[in-house]
Amino acid sequence: RNKQQPQQQQQQKVINVSWLSVPTGAILSLLALLTHLGQCNNNHLDSHDDPNNDDTTQSMSNEYALLDYKIAGILYCLSSFIESLSEPLVIRCLQRMDVTTKAKAEGAALVLKSISCFVCLYYLTSSSLDEANKNNNNNDTNNNFAVT
Repeated sequence: RNKQQPQQQQQQKVINVSWLSVPTGAILSLLALLTHLGQCNNNHLDSHDDPNNDDTTQSMSNEYALLDYKIAGILYCLSSFIESLSEPLVIRCLQRMDVTTKAKAEGAALVLKSISCFVCLYYLTSSSLDEANKNNNNNDTNNNFAVT
């Protein structure tokens, strides 16, 4: 009985320490998000202060690129926070040498990540193409040419 008690205490210590990854991950993700948003806001202000930049098309292109960069950073910080939520469970699987459960969870995560990437790319690409076609149709209403 004496051998089991120190072993159980050691396992409980590992479990307790593993849960520290959740608030630590949350704090680091929040700091990264705030840093990213601050950097994006600084870049946004700098792009409007340039007196030599009078090209409206390039300015709009830069705005869209900055928005894409901003959204990508937000999603990256969110995903790192979600990943930190799983760390205690990963450590528990490693502690118990439960390789089967860990492999199943990682396989399911890979499949879901692939599906979500495909869905996001499909809808984002189709919506941006629809918007581009709509803009082209509005601009080309007076420019109809007949090809003979």
